[in-house]
Amino acid sequence: MLRQLLPCLILFLATNLVNAQSFLKGTVTNKKGAPVAYANICFLNSPTIGSTTDINGIFKLELPTDKSFKTDSLIFMHLNYKNQTVAFKDLSSHASIILKPDLHSLDEIAVYAQFAQHTYKRALSYASEAEKPLLLFFTAQWCGFCHKYKKLFSEENEISDYLKEHYKLVICDILTKPGMKLKRLYSAGPGLPQFVIITPQERIIAKHHGGWKTKQECLDFLKQHHHLPQAVNQLKAIRQTKYDFTRNELRKQTIPKLDEQLEQTNWKVLLNLGLMNFTHLSSTNPYGTNKIGYDFGVLLNYTQEESKFSYETGILFSSQGGRHANEGKNFRINYLEVPFRINYKFSDAPFPMKLCLSPYLAYGVSAKNKFTDTRIRFGNKASELSRWDYGITPGIKLSPIGNMEIFAGYKFGLNNISNSANWEGYNRGVYILISIGFLGKYL
Repeated sequence: MLRQLLPCLILFLATNLVNAQSFLKGTVTNKKGAPVAYANICFLNSPTIGSTTDINGIFKLELPTDKSFKTDSLIFMHLNYKNQTVAFKDLSSHASIILKPDLHSLDEIAVYAQFAQHTYKRALSYASEAEKPLLLFFTAQWCGFCHKYKKLFSEENEISDYLKEHYKLVICDILTKPGMKLKRLYSAGPGLPQFVIITPQERIIAKHHGGWKTKQECLDFLKQHHHLPQAVNQLKAIRQTKYDFTRNELRKQTIPKLDEQLEQTNWKVLLNLGLMNFTHLSSTNPYGTNKIGYDFGVLLNYTQEESKFSYETGILFSSQGGRHANEGKNFRINYLEVPFRINYKFSDAPFPMKLCLSPYLAYGVSAKNKFTDTRIRFGNKASELSRWDYGITPGIKLSPIGNMEIFAGYKFGLNNISNSANWEGYNRGVYILISIGFLGKYL
C-alpha cells in the first residue's frame, strides 16, 4: 500500500513545488512600515509582465515560463515614491520592498507597462484640476541625454522650480508599450529625448526634438508655452489623439465637428434662398414690365454677444432679369455676388427685428436674351453688357421662428450695365431673402 502511494505523493509534492516557484509574492511598504497601496511592479526587460499591490501593499507576480527572468530586474513604482530597481536574484521567495518618498516630486507620472496606463489618465485629471499643461518627456534607459534632463528636472534649480509651478511632468519610457503608444499618438518623431507640451484635453501646444544647447534655452521654451490657450478648439496647430486612455479604446470622433467648433465662437453659417422682383429701367422709355429672379448661396454671420450689431458676408449665385417693353428685350443675367451686410437689432418683440444695409459687388458670368434665345456677351460694345455690377440693398430683417430670418428690401443697382447710347439698364427691384442658420451658435 505504501509503495502504491509513494509515487502519487512524490508527484503531488513536485507539482506544488513547481507551482510555488511560478509566483513571486511580497509586500511594499514605506520607511515607517505603512503599506504602499496600488504600487506597480514589472520586469525591466519585459515591462508587459507585472502586477500591482493591493490596499495592504501585498503583491503576487506570476513568473514567465522561460528562465530569462532570473537575470532580469524588477521595477517598483508609485506616484509618491522614488522608483526602485532590484535584481531578481536578490529577492527572496517573499520579497519585502521599502520605497523612499520622492522629496523632489514634480507630480511625475511614469508610464511603464500596459497595466499602468491609468497613470496617464491620472496626469490628465491632475492637469485639468490645476489648469496647467502637461510636459510629455519621452525617454529610454539607453539614452544618455534623457538621463541628463531627468536629473535636471529633479534637482533643485530654476528649471525644476518652474516645472513644479507651471507644468505637470509625464515621463514616458518608449521601451514600454504605453510609452511607445504615446510617442506614436503625439507624433514625437525619431530620436530621443523628445518633449511635447499638451493641454489636459490631449491637444498639442508645442514640440521640441532633442536637447537644448544651454539651460536658458530650455527655460525659455518652457516659459513660452506654459499658458493654456483660452480657446483650445480654435487653434490650428492642435491635434487630438486617436486613443482614449480613459476607456482604453480608439476615439469614435478624433476631430471636433465644425458645428461644435463654431458654437465656441461668434460665427455661424447661413444657407440663403432668395426671390427678387426686378424692373429694367430705361432713360428713353419709362415703360417696362417686371421679371422675377432668384439667388442662393452661403453667408457667414458674425454676431458678438450682447451687441445689437451683426455682420454678414459670403457668396451668392444671383440670377437677375428684366424686360424692356419698347425694344422687346427679355434679359436673364447671372452673377456671382458678394454682399457686405450690416445689421442692427432694434426690437425683440414680438420677434427679433433688424435694420439692414448691404453694399454688394457682383461679377457677371453669363447673360441671355430669352426673347430671341441668344446669349449676350460681356464687354464694351453697344450690343454687350457690362460685366461688373454694384449697388446697395437697404431693408428690414425678421426672425419669426428658430434659425430662420426673412429679409425684405429694395436692391438698388448703381452701375449702368448697358453700353448702348439709346437706353440705360440697372439691376433694381424688390428683394426678398430667406436665411436659415445651419452651423454654429445662433445669436
